[in-house]
This record gives sequence, structure tokens and C-alpha cells, in this order.
Amino acid sequence: MGNINVISKRKAKRIHLLLLIFIVMLHFLVQFNSMAQEKTALSVGPKPLAQQATEINPDLLSKPWLAKWISYPDNSNTDFGVYLFRKDFTADTKPGKFIVHVSADNRYKLYINGVYVCNGPARSYLYKWNFESIDISPYLHPGKNIISSIVWNFSWQRPLAQMSGHTGFIMQGNTTNEN
Repeated sequence: MGNINVISKRKAKRIHLLLLIFIVMLHFLVQFNSMAQEKTALSVGPKPLAQQATEINPDLLSKPWLAKWISYPDNSNTDFGVYLFRKDFTADTKPGKFIVHVSADNRYKLYINGVYVCNGPARSYLYKWNFESIDISPYLHPGKNIISSIVWNFSWQRPLAQMSGHTGFIMQGNTTNEN
């Protein structure tokens, strides 16, 4: 019976740690999102809505993507973790259309200029990984733009139907204009 209690205590400690990390992450997201929404509301008006894109470059469905999966370099990529990926770029003008395809292993939330855009991916299996196609042009503006994503992997505590190979994030532009 002693071993059962030790295992239960270990699991309880892990669960408490996960809950603590989740609460801290949630607090960070709420603070980050509320500041970004205030800034966006002042600068561009009402919050835009994410537009799921139906336009997909056929080459992206039949050839390897130019984009590569990114991850945290000092991680086993199968353990529990929460990561923030961020990229900034400069746009000369506000694009009329800017379609990107985005996915992550295990889950992600995507933000453009601090405004929540979408989350995903839909449940997949390792040999046919799903991705979301989104027109992010409503979130972009002339000048500096920031794309960020919070990616997390619940490791062995993830839902059974949520497949996972290794923690990572990928975003591919639909055409050379978006790359």
C-alpha cells in the first residue's frame, strides 16, 4: 500500500504544478489580451473577427511546406510545457488579404498584434496533421506587426484523442506574398 500512496502523491504534485502553471498562464493571457484590446480599440476601432480562409494554394496540399516546425531547443519535446513563440515583421501597407496556415503540436492560441485570433489545431493523427487557414489581414496594419502564439503540450495528461508527436509550432503563408 505504501507504493500506491507515493505514486498518488507524485501525481498530485504534478497536477498541482500543472494547475499552478495554467493559472499563471491564464492570468498572463488575460492581462496581455486586455491591454492589447484596449490599445487596438483606441487605434483601429472595434475588434476584427478572424476569417477562416477557404483559399488554399494547391501546392501546399501536395508538396512540403517551406515553413519548418519550431520548438524550444532545450526540451525533450514530449514533456509538459507551455511556450511563447513570437515574430515581428514590417508591412509597408495594410494588405487586403493575408492568408496563413497555422498548426501546433499539441495545442495553440494565435495572437496578431496582441489580439486573440484563433486556437487549434483540430484533432489530428500523426500522418495527416490538421491546420487552420486564416485571413489575418484585419489584424495587420502598416508598420511593425507582431505574430505570437502560446503553444502547450499536456504530455501524458492530454486528452486521449489528442495525438502528439513533439511540441512545436508552424505557420505557412498561402503564397510568396505571405511568406
